[in-house]
Amino acid sequence: MRPGGSANDNGSGGPRPPRRVSAKGAAGGAAQPLPPRRRSIAPPPQAPSYAPKAAPKATPRRTAGPASSTAPRTPKATPPAHGPATASAAGQRAGSGTRWKAAPKEPAQAAQAAIPTGRRGKKKKVGLNGEKLGFFNYPRKQYRGIHRYLPSWKFVGACCLIVIAAGVGLFWWVYQSVDLPDTAAANALAQTTRVYYSDGKTEMGEFSAQNREVVALSTLPDYVGQAFVSAEDRTFWSNSGVDPVALTRAFINNLRGRPRQGGSTITQEYVERYLVGKTTTDIKGKVREAILALKVTRAKDKSAILESYLNTIYLGRSAYGVQTAAQAYFGVDAKNLTVSQAALLAGILPAPTDYDPATSLTKATARWNYVLDGMVKGGYITQSARAAMSFPATITPKVSNVYSGTKGYLLQMVRQEMTTKGGMSEQKLDSGGYKIVTTINKTWQAAAVKAVKALPSDQPDGLHVAAVSVDPASGAIKALYGGADYMTRQQNAVTQDVAQVGSTFKPLALTAALESGDYGLSDGFPGYSPMTIPLDNGKTWKVENEYNTSYGWSSLLRATEDSINTVFAQLNEKIGPELTRAAAVKAGLPSNTLGLTSDMSNVLGTASPHPLDMARVYATLADQGVRHDTYIVQSATAPTGKTVYSGANKGVRVFDKDVMAEVTYALSQVVQYGTGTEAQNIGRPAAGKTGTTEEHQAVWFAGYTPQMTTVVAMYQNGPDGQVVQLTPFGGRTEMSGGDMPCDVWVDIMNAEMKGMTVEDFPDRTYLKGDKGSVYGYSSSPKASFGPATSGSSKKASAKASASATKGPAGGATTAPAQTAPAQPGGGGGGTGGATATGEPAPTGGASAGGGGASGSAQARAGG
Repeated sequence: MRPGGSANDNGSGGPRPPRRVSAKGAAGGAAQPLPPRRRSIAPPPQAPSYAPKAAPKATPRRTAGPASSTAPRTPKATPPAHGPATASAAGQRAGSGTRWKAAPKEPAQAAQAAIPTGRRGKKKKVGLNGEKLGFFNYPRKQYRGIHRYLPSWKFVGACCLIVIAAGVGLFWWVYQSVDLPDTAAANALAQTTRVYYSDGKTEMGEFSAQNREVVALSTLPDYVGQAFVSAEDRTFWSNSGVDPVALTRAFINNLRGRPRQGGSTITQEYVERYLVGKTTTDIKGKVREAILALKVTRAKDKSAILESYLNTIYLGRSAYGVQTAAQAYFGVDAKNLTVSQAALLAGILPAPTDYDPATSLTKATARWNYVLDGMVKGGYITQSARAAMSFPATITPKVSNVYSGTKGYLLQMVRQEMTTKGGMSEQKLDSGGYKIVTTINKTWQAAAVKAVKALPSDQPDGLHVAAVSVDPASGAIKALYGGADYMTRQQNAVTQDVAQVGSTFKPLALTAALESGDYGLSDGFPGYSPMTIPLDNGKTWKVENEYNTSYGWSSLLRATEDSINTVFAQLNEKIGPELTRAAAVKAGLPSNTLGLTSDMSNVLGTASPHPLDMARVYATLADQGVRHDTYIVQSATAPTGKTVYSGANKGVRVFDKDVMAEVTYALSQVVQYGTGTEAQNIGRPAAGKTGTTEEHQAVWFAGYTPQMTTVVAMYQNGPDGQVVQLTPFGGRTEMSGGDMPCDVWVDIMNAEMKGMTVEDFPDRTYLKGDKGSVYGYSSSPKASFGPATSGSSKKASAKASASATKGPAGGATTAPAQTAPAQPGGGGGGTGGATATGEPAPTGGASAGGGGASGSAQARAGG
């Protein structure tokens, strides 16, 4: 019994309810208490301290009689004084083990906990502070933390339904507002793209669009249409004009960074070409196309849609529609196409230029297989019939007369630049109505053509002449002669032909040497010929000069003027051929240029670049070390007036200005005293280098003024297309770079320099303190330029007084010193032709042979 209470007191002042007993207790045995009923109780406002206690022992049922002999129990915890008791009666007893729950720390929690529950224990819709919750309960007032801001499924579902309803309504409104055109769009009358000279007024040519012949679908074999369906839209006959699956697949594919897909159906493409008349990429345009596709499908038969589609598609080779494409690729009408031929045409449709067998047989074959597999899957042909098919042969592409003559090479270069650098499809180029202004000066172009045609008429068969002029300050191509007639030879001599460059390559080795800081123009090597140079790998390299001429010790300046092979061979051995190759690439030669290796012989011009590549190299030298990419498109403007492409580019400095000033000075001495004296005939400062390859298979002259760079190359092909030795003509007994190529160069440059201000090259910078002798005598004063009356006599008189009395032996394998008389412009042709007292003479009487860096390879290239 609790103090102050009766035997039946339950601790709250009221009578205690009867207690359940077990059957055994009711029968007179010892009373066994049953577990108390489980009741919902509210937690007390504050948590009691919890102390462990042992499990209580069972006690007999209490009676109203005398108190049990058992000592009275004291409860472990006392209910709070305020409010009603919240523990069950059984929990008050010592044997129940019931503990008080901790109280909420905030009143709001207590209020929430005290909320009565409904059926199945669900809480009523009230917040933590007791406020009523509405349907759009956000943030959710009955929760705390992040859970408070997670919307319920009801809220999400309602929002989705609203968005869907709004989308459906918007689509229906747009669908009703888009009208189906009554006639075809103006793409059937596509505008012609016109190409102009640099003045923007004189037309050079045009790219016409619509080479088209319309045919009825009923006249074609069924498999023609089936091939295009299998290639472009395999659900064409069943879809509603739009394929959601294809659109979703394309969207996912594009997001994953794979090759881009459009997901358009044939109906959508028909709408784009035939009704809209232009390619659209914005969302608004695509939605309109999709709606038009849906309406077209409801308004027109699928066969009519397919017929219009087959007559509007562009299939390359300037062919629009399946009829002209059949004629362009196979020389037959579309009605006579085979299944295999139809599959080829359908396969190339996504990218006609890239998938044309004449461009890439591999890509064309892959697309052809894809189409045939689709035809099998669609049930149009059997697997056995497909297995029996072979890839069809195509005819040689025909060229439009717009490309006739020398301007055909220019127009083809414009197309090439617009479709590669400009990123424009040939279809858009042909039908977009663009105005393309080139960098070609009409007057200078005419002068280049005239200069080449002025060559002697007794030219040998297979002779090719390449000439190109580039503005060194921008890289713009100002004039170009790629051949006599593009219709006759569809290979541009300037951009596609290659020829071994010979000594025109030597200035790049000179540049590398000066850049290294170890050499100046007054440094030099012995110039004997022939010469055997030991290599680091234990092998030797045999080199000789043109005509086996020996020069004695020669500075790098003199070696550049006279194109002395043995001096440059020793220089390349000292600085390393890798450095020479790196300088060539920095100047503008592509790294994959044919023959551009790191072998020792690269200094003698074993590389075979395109003439345009060499023009870029010499333009870099002319612009004092700033390299520009060459280009022919000055601007391309859409009919709206928007400029969509320009080839102009910012130059990048690749060589130091001080180095370039020295290189330019050395090349100006080539024109003044060396192998290129004919170039003086332009009457102003000029710099350049001749190039004559081994066996005279190609001859070059590359030169520049401060305002213009021009390169001329001549080479000859045999009956099988192989390079052969140039056959002398025009009264010459042999061909050289300082002869006919230089004559053509002078004629072109005179036209280009007419009216231009005479400009001087930068002053010398005298690297390594080069201010004194470069020949063993004082440097000549700055030359005056004018027509050369006798270039060779000037060179001889300038060097006849030379007293070559200094210079190291270089890297030559030497013999005992000899004394020999001074040789102006070159010594005797035999071994040991020393030109200075005490100079060592080389050993090894090597004969002319192929250049090389290993074994006993020999090299001979001339100026």
